[in-house]
Amino acid sequence: MTSEAFELALAKVQQTRDLLGEAYALQGLGVARVRQGERAAGRMALDRAMALARSLSDRLIEGRLLLGMSELALADGDPAQAVAHAEQAASIFRSTGTPLYEAQAMALLSLAQESPGAAVSGTTVMWAE
Repeated sequence: MTSEAFELALAKVQQTRDLLGEAYALQGLGVARVRQGERAAGRMALDRAMALARSLSDRLIEGRLLLGMSELALADGDPAQAVAHAEQAASIFRSTGTPLYEAQAMALLSLAQESPGAAVSGTTVMWAE
């Protein structure tokens, strides 16, 4: 999905005051923006979503946000931060019994570990949205 589609979804869930829905829409928007090269806008959306996720104590969305933040760190050329986020995500997914997301975190972790100190440009790890 494009960032425009997530912006529409975000507007809809904000009308319903569904905070978890808002966190998911912001997560999708953040990842879409990162993949479109709009890293600052992506970071803002991911940070807003993480604040919501933590206020709701929702571990699943928190893990998904960490995947997005790991991808953002790779795009920023910070593989050490990407590794840290991916490890946190994998731990969350392991503890919540979500092996699909855990596998995605491990794939992203592997990618981040393969790029020590180097920026990874144009790299995208796909996961179920």
